Amino acid sequence: MSTFSDLRSRALPYTGVASAVAPEVRLLLRFMGVMLFVVSAVSVHLYTRMLVQETALRLDRARSELVRAQTHHDRLLVERTMLRAPARLGAIAVSQDLTSPASVVDLSVEPK
Repeated sequence: MSTFSDLRSRALPYTGVASAVAPEVRLLLRFMGVMLFVVSAVSVHLYTRMLVQETALRLDRARSELVRAQTHHDRLLVERTMLRAPARLGAIAVSQDLTSPASVVDLSVEPK
């Protein structure tokens, strides 16, 4: 056992600052390590949270654009229906007393 303690006593001066010589320094290094870990964990959390919020904003913009596109599509379908079947619209207008039948002209029918 004396050889082990002899080796240990020879190696002790070369172990650096974190040896048994300065326990305050060891405690300070441990505290700095814990603080470094906490700061890095908080940084990663904040970065990912920022990415989540940015993605949520982009998703909201895409949803509002989809609603606008669907509304525009519905209006175009109504306009296409109006252009394809003016006689049908004329019949609906006459049934609701909105206009006279002479004001609606069907251009898709060829004159005789």
